[in-house]
Amino acid sequence: MLEMINKRKKKNETLILELQQAQSRIGKNIKEIQTKLQLQVNQANELFVEAKQVKTKLNAIDENLNRLNKDISIDVFEFQHSSHMEQMVKSCEPLGDIVDGSKQKIENRASKHDYLVCSKDITDQTGLDRKSISEMDAYFDCEINIKTQDDSSYCSIRKCALICPSQIIVADGKNRCVKLVDVNNKEVSKYNLQYIPSVVAVVNPNMVAVTFPDNKKIQFFTITAGNKINESHIINVHTDCNKIAIHEDKIIGITSTPSVEIMSMSGQLIKSLSHPNMTWLMDIAVVPSSQMFYVSNNSFGYKGVLKYDFNGNLIATYEDNDLVDVRGLEITRDGTVLVCNWARDGSIHMITPDCKKIKELLKDDGHVRSPWCVTFCNDTNKLFVGNFASNIDKKFKNALKVFQLR
Repeated sequence: MLEMINKRKKKNETLILELQQAQSRIGKNIKEIQTKLQLQVNQANELFVEAKQVKTKLNAIDENLNRLNKDISIDVFEFQHSSHMEQMVKSCEPLGDIVDGSKQKIENRASKHDYLVCSKDITDQTGLDRKSISEMDAYFDCEINIKTQDDSSYCSIRKCALICPSQIIVADGKNRCVKLVDVNNKEVSKYNLQYIPSVVAVVNPNMVAVTFPDNKKIQFFTITAGNKINESHIINVHTDCNKIAIHEDKIIGITSTPSVEIMSMSGQLIKSLSHPNMTWLMDIAVVPSSQMFYVSNNSFGYKGVLKYDFNGNLIATYEDNDLVDVRGLEITRDGTVLVCNWARDGSIHMITPDCKKIKELLKDDGHVRSPWCVTFCNDTNKLFVGNFASNIDKKFKNALKVFQLR
């Protein structure tokens, strides 16, 4: 991590130095032009000739300024604790103790009985680490209504993404906005957008990115402590980047080409990946701390999940007769993959990291209709499902359904 931080820090410092040098050059050119014009200020003919000659230089300066504006992209990053590792540390007993070397035995800090009681409490409080996701089942917990008073239409939940256990960001296509959902208080903050959003992705706990594929743009927003959404900056991308995931300091997106594009955080293309199996891509999820990703493919010839590495090599595939249509993807803390089976009586398919079926969650559940997107909280084992289809009841369109895995 230190190596990665130093690399990004050096990249920022290099960019700042280049910008400072460019600023100096442009400033020098402007000063020269001012001096030349000032010398001719009382001589109309000479001033006219000189103005004509400097016009080319002014155009060059303008081009340089436009290029600099596009190049300005300082990485903002921070260390994010792994909640899973924190729970592991909290649940561990000390490795040992430092004692007087003349003693032949170590005095225990607590009796065996106290240790067993303590262990039982830890197991109860950190049961998230004791049980595999694949062993759990989903039970309806509640629903969160995300429709606001000034919404002009029912909600179409294009994507929901977990920022932290108490916050979820939602892209609402019909109402052309993003919504910040307070999970605990069931309150919704709204930010209206200029364009129709396709997806929202979490960059870090204080920033999210929203895609506008029709306009070939990605806009970044900051999240304040008061649950406010503020504009940060916007970047142009070379293609209709639809769904995206943020991986380290890169944007991984799918396009209608279809292909998977790996880009810098400023939108510059690093690598484009394509494969014969990629025909109609619906969503993407990147495996944390790896060079692997999953895509859901929904063509008539192949409906399922595909796993690739960052070189475009196909690693594994998932197909199932019960998988009618595929939509949203999510990866849990142990690598288990969740994929939305987009059907009226749809479900969530749970598959292994190597794309083997584990089971179906929420099949024939009264709270699920045409599940479009899904997100999972690794701290609370809560599952959030967004339902959407034009012909389902509005009570499914306007609410996030919350389930508890246990």
